[in-house]
Amino acid sequence: MMGAEFRRLRRREGASLKDVAGGVVSLGALSKFESGTADVPINKLCVMLDRMGVSLQEFVSGFDPLVGNSNSLMPTVNKLSANVMCPDLKS
Repeated sequence: MMGAEFRRLRRREGASLKDVAGGVVSLGALSKFESGTADVPINKLCVMLDRMGVSLQEFVSGFDPLVGNSNSLMPTVNKLSANVMCPDLKS
Protein backbone atom coordinates (compact mmCIF):
# COMPACT_ATOMS: atom_id res chain seq x y z
CA MET A 1 0.00 0.00 0.00
CA MET A 2 2.66 2.55 1.00
CA GLY A 3 5.14 1.23 -1.52
CA ALA A 4 2.61 1.37 -4.33
CA GLU A 5 1.82 5.00 -3.48
CA PHE A 6 5.52 5.82 -3.37
CA ARG A 7 5.97 4.25 -6.83
CA ARG A 8 2.98 6.18 -8.19
CA LEU A 9 4.40 9.47 -6.93
CA ARG A 10 7.92 8.65 -8.15
CA ARG A 11 6.61 7.91 -11.62
CA ARG A 12 4.43 11.02 -11.59
CA GLU A 13 7.50 13.09 -10.81
CA GLY A 14 9.51 11.35 -13.53
CA ALA A 15 12.17 10.13 -11.10
CA SER A 16 14.05 6.88 -11.55
CA LEU A 17 14.77 4.43 -8.75
CA LYS A 18 18.40 5.55 -8.92
CA ASP A 19 17.45 9.25 -8.69
CA VAL A 20 15.48 8.65 -5.52
CA ALA A 21 17.50 5.91 -3.82
CA GLY A 22 21.05 7.08 -4.55
CA GLY A 23 23.07 7.21 -1.35
CA VAL A 24 19.99 6.65 0.84
CA VAL A 25 18.98 3.03 0.27
CA SER A 26 20.03 0.39 -2.23
CA LEU A 27 18.08 0.06 -5.46
CA GLY A 28 17.02 -3.40 -4.31
CA ALA A 29 15.71 -2.05 -1.01
CA LEU A 30 13.68 0.63 -2.77
CA SER A 31 12.35 -1.87 -5.27
CA LYS A 32 11.26 -4.16 -2.42
CA PHE A 33 9.60 -1.23 -0.65
CA GLU A 34 7.68 -0.31 -3.78
CA SER A 35 6.56 -3.91 -4.24
CA GLY A 36 5.41 -4.14 -0.62
CA THR A 37 7.91 -6.77 0.53
CA ALA A 38 10.08 -4.51 2.71
CA ASP A 39 9.90 -1.34 4.76
CA VAL A 40 12.07 1.78 4.69
CA PRO A 41 12.98 3.70 7.86
CA ILE A 42 11.03 6.96 8.18
CA ASN A 43 14.15 9.13 8.09
CA LYS A 44 15.21 7.57 4.77
CA LEU A 45 11.67 7.79 3.42
CA CYS A 46 11.68 11.51 4.22
CA VAL A 47 14.90 12.06 2.28
CA MET A 48 13.55 10.22 -0.75
CA LEU A 49 10.24 12.10 -0.67
CA ASP A 50 12.15 15.36 -0.45
CA ARG A 51 14.15 14.41 -3.54
CA MET A 52 10.85 14.02 -5.39
CA GLY A 53 9.44 17.28 -4.02
CA VAL A 54 6.62 15.41 -2.27
CA SER A 55 5.50 16.18 1.27
CA LEU A 56 5.00 13.45 3.82
CA GLN A 57 1.39 14.62 4.10
CA GLU A 58 0.80 14.17 0.36
CA PHE A 59 2.38 10.73 0.49
CA VAL A 60 0.24 9.53 3.40
CA SER A 61 -2.97 11.05 2.02
CA GLY A 62 -2.57 8.76 -0.99
CA PHE A 63 -3.06 5.58 1.04
CA ASP A 64 -4.70 6.59 4.34
CA PRO A 65 -8.42 5.88 3.91
CA LEU A 66 -9.15 7.67 7.18
CA VAL A 67 -7.90 11.14 6.18
CA GLY A 68 -10.33 13.57 7.78
CA ASN A 69 -11.33 11.00 10.41
CA SER A 70 -10.10 11.05 14.01
CA ASN A 71 -8.31 7.72 13.39
CA SER A 72 -6.26 9.09 10.51
CA LEU A 73 -2.48 8.91 10.44
CA MET A 74 -2.32 12.59 9.50
CA PRO A 75 -1.89 14.05 13.03
CA THR A 76 1.14 11.80 13.55
CA VAL A 77 2.46 12.63 10.10
CA ASN A 78 2.19 16.35 10.80
CA LYS A 79 4.23 15.91 13.98
CA LEU A 80 6.86 13.86 12.14
CA SER A 81 7.21 16.38 9.34
CA ALA A 82 7.83 19.11 11.90
CA ASN A 83 10.29 16.90 13.76
CA VAL A 84 13.98 16.48 13.09
CA MET A 85 13.23 13.17 11.34
CA CYS A 86 11.89 15.11 8.35
CA PRO A 87 13.29 18.62 8.76
CA ASP A 88 13.49 19.56 5.09
CA LEU A 89 10.06 18.44 3.98
CA LYS A 90 7.59 21.03 2.88
CA SER A 91 4.16 20.92 4.51
